[in-house]
Amino acid sequence: MSTLRALLVFFSLGTLLFFLERTLEEEPPVRIVVSPDATEAEIWEAKREAVLVREAKRIGVMPQDPALVQWITEALPEDRQTREDILALLEMDLEERDPVIRRRLVYWGERLLEGQADERVTKEQLAAHLAAHPERFVRPARSRLELVFFSRARRKEAAERDALDVALPESLDVVGEAYRRGDPHMHLRPILVLEDAEVARRFGPEVAEVVREAPLGRWSGPVETRAGVFRVRVLERTPERTPSLDEIEKSVRADLLRERRAEALRTGVVELIRKTEFEVVRR
Repeated sequence: MSTLRALLVFFSLGTLLFFLERTLEEEPPVRIVVSPDATEAEIWEAKREAVLVREAKRIGVMPQDPALVQWITEALPEDRQTREDILALLEMDLEERDPVIRRRLVYWGERLLEGQADERVTKEQLAAHLAAHPERFVRPARSRLELVFFSRARRKEAAERDALDVALPESLDVVGEAYRRGDPHMHLRPILVLEDAEVARRFGPEVAEVVREAPLGRWSGPVETRAGVFRVRVLERTPERTPSLDEIEKSVRADLLRERRAEALRTGVVELIRKTEFEVVRR
């Protein structure tokens, strides 16, 4: 990112746009090669890659990209790894033969266009963005719970019976020790605080369903899963909610800027393609 910032500082937006417009007018058609049966979408993608590669090379990112320089250096014989040799190679159209270099140049072309987005953000704009997209910032429901596990591998057919017969503390003054009355489980803790999706991932969807519906403070189950049988006690449930802007201002700002950068990239590519003459070769 530091390389990108340095480039964008050096090429102010006005200078960059003037430079691009002037040179686009002077350049010969950009040649792209596609398959004989290429669709319009595939031709568009080839044009997109071509203009992004061209802009990355035009701005001169290749000698400043450590990853590219390292990649090229390792491909050279040891006696030809001088700076002059590397710079000479960088002047060649290596991206035509090396997909790694091409992908890297496309990456830089995208970052350069994204860098044209306005990153100035007001509190009012953040509030409007949160109001327009509350679903992006929803905090899922979470439950504070206890689980006791009875392993099917260890107990065989007795797992469900043992889960029914186990003596579990009913008082809410005694929490965090019931798990010891069952078997070990890699995800088990004395008390768990988890979103429903995480309960399902760790212990199975059957347990997650019971956690969503179980009465607070009382033991539920047995709950059968592929791994074994669980007893469940939900101690507290926090419903799904959208936080206030003050709680998540950084996240809202980051999301708004991602949206602006994506739009800057999209419109920038469209404009570059519009201003570029292409020679489409089907073969």
